Amino acid sequence: MNLRGVGWLILVCVVLIGCNPSAENDQTTNDTTTDDDSSNTTNTNSSEENSSVSPESSLPVIVDLGTAFKRRGIEGSSYYHSESPYRIDFEKLEGVRGTGHIRHLVDLNNDVVPELLTLNGVAESADSTVKTEVYRIANETAELYNPWNTSAPELVWPRKSLIADFDGNGHLDAVLLGHGWDKDPFPGESVQYFLNDDGTLTTYVINGTAKVGNIRAFWHGGSAADIDGDGDIDLVLSDADAIRIFENRGDGTFEPPTSLTDSAGFYTLELVDINGDGNADILGGGHEFDGTPTAYALGNGKGDFPDSPVELPAIATFGVVVDVDVFDANGDDFLEILVTRTGGTSSAADTNFYEGYHIQLLTSSDEGYVSSTIAESTTGDWVEWLHIQDIDGDSKLEAYSDLLNSGLEWDLE
Repeated sequence: MNLRGVGWLILVCVVLIGCNPSAENDQTTNDTTTDDDSSNTTNTNSSEENSSVSPESSLPVIVDLGTAFKRRGIEGSSYYHSESPYRIDFEKLEGVRGTGHIRHLVDLNNDVVPELLTLNGVAESADSTVKTEVYRIANETAELYNPWNTSAPELVWPRKSLIADFDGNGHLDAVLLGHGWDKDPFPGESVQYFLNDDGTLTTYVINGTAKVGNIRAFWHGGSAADIDGDGDIDLVLSDADAIRIFENRGDGTFEPPTSLTDSAGFYTLELVDINGDGNADILGGGHEFDGTPTAYALGNGKGDFPDSPVELPAIATFGVVVDVDVFDANGDDFLEILVTRTGGTSSAADTNFYEGYHIQLLTSSDEGYVSSTIAESTTGDWVEWLHIQDIDGDSKLEAYSDLLNSGLEWDLE
């Protein structure tokens, strides 16, 4: 693929391991874990057996998925815009000062080719921040440039970015979530976002101004979609205490949040249409050992989620849910669910907290969701965001990390 003269932009946020504001993330883990809850899990394959690329293999710095690339999720939602037709080896990309937990390839200037943004690292103290950086990429080299007409967004501890057109002008904007300094007293931080005027970016802070009430909190998860059917993109964000709903006023500003009852501890969530009725539903999870189930709540298309959440199968020794994804494998009304987990029977320092990974597949059936295991490792690093595409042109879907040469690729069909 010839990238000469092509401008790119990528959004990358670096995040410290962990998400429990009641326990520090700098955990000491041991190498011993027990077996999974076998009553919920079948068809287990090791990551070595089911991975299609070994860590020692060498791929190009940039891979174009081409015509096989398909977007998933509700059109216009942040989940819809979380996919990219490119994969990049950030470690080999010259000019980028670092790579992080969030890596968004986003077309900010509507030139068809994605472009790129980074929050490189986390702050060194509770009183410092890291700035957002923007890169153009050409010929596999990144060049820093400044698209801001204000100062760039700054966060203490970046966690997740939500890409969507929040003000309806035809250009993609971003909401940037951070949870603040990750140690006692867990002070949290404000949600920041930028609005995009044809490639010129303006920063705003949702922190007690007239735009919205004071929402400084331990923001760890969130998603964006039109949940009330009025044609604009709303926000559903989660902190340590509750899931909060921010209704878009139609111009990229938001009403003060309302909170869902009994929704504490959902550290990751997405807005997707689970049952195919055209309404946005909440799918999420957190620390199962603390009583937060992995579950979905159906939306009514009017901004409400009135029914009781439907709980999904848990995994005993991998009780920390770090990500959820969806795809349709069998053409029925319900989506299949991919749950990315890491070790967790408690958040104590002498447990397997954030040790290893477990990739769980939940397949829809007449009796509900059936759980199986795609891959598992009881030691080593946990897995960051996964994506679902046909990456090898065989008309079948794979789950994969956008980090090339990571060995994190698994067949789903």
